[in-house]
Amino acid sequence: MLKYPGGKTGAFNVPGSVTEIGREAFSYCTKLKSIEIPNSVTFIGRSAFYVCTSLENVTLPINLKSIEFGTFSGCTSLTNINLPQDLINIDDFAFSGCTSLTGIIIPDSVVSIGYSAFYRNFNLASINIPDGIISIEDRTFGNCANLASIIIPRGVTRIGDAAFHHCTSLSSIIIPDSITSIGDGAFYSCTKLASVTFESIISSGRFSIAARKEPPPFNPFPGDLWQKYIAGGIGTYTRKLPSAVWTKR
Repeated sequence: MLKYPGGKTGAFNVPGSVTEIGREAFSYCTKLKSIEIPNSVTFIGRSAFYVCTSLENVTLPINLKSIEFGTFSGCTSLTNINLPQDLINIDDFAFSGCTSLTGIIIPDSVVSIGYSAFYRNFNLASINIPDGIISIEDRTFGNCANLASIIIPRGVTRIGDAAFHHCTSLSSIIIPDSITSIGDGAFYSCTKLASVTFESIISSGRFSIAARKEPPPFNPFPGDLWQKYIAGGIGTYTRKLPSAVWTKR
């Protein structure tokens, strides 16, 4: 399927004879409200539903392996989507700017979540990171202002630049012992963050005891946590909001 007429309104069922949906096939279809994609479809091209601002519900095929670059980016009315259980990849900007999405379950089969995949999903309150993920890319969950908690799996080795930037509802985080690198601004502007546990010494990247004697140019954490971690190493650090001063427990 190459292109859907942008002026059509309401719901649409993709015909069962379709096996692929092309790049930008539904982009800027601002009156499309729901779509059902049959199991015959095995591939959906990049930005296929880009800026479908009225799209609320999507039924994806069970054989889909990848959500490509920007597939649902800018779908500001999207409230419900179930990901296929055998999905492997969620690409860059796949769900960025889905400001009405409140929760999503990522299947355990997913091994890659791209740059800014859920960036600026202001109302996203619930999401999981599968155990197969080894890197949380730059800005993946940046500006998810309603995200109150997240569990970082023990297989993750890297937290990218601004990965959780401006997650203003996040109150605590555990940095597992598998993490070796934390990027600039990873938890910057997390104004409610009051408890951080480091289970190991960060060995590489700008936020590391070995890297430098001066703070990173864009501090990964609010307040003076960088300095306290450099001095104190492994452990749990807390602060009494709104104070910027952290104390090791």
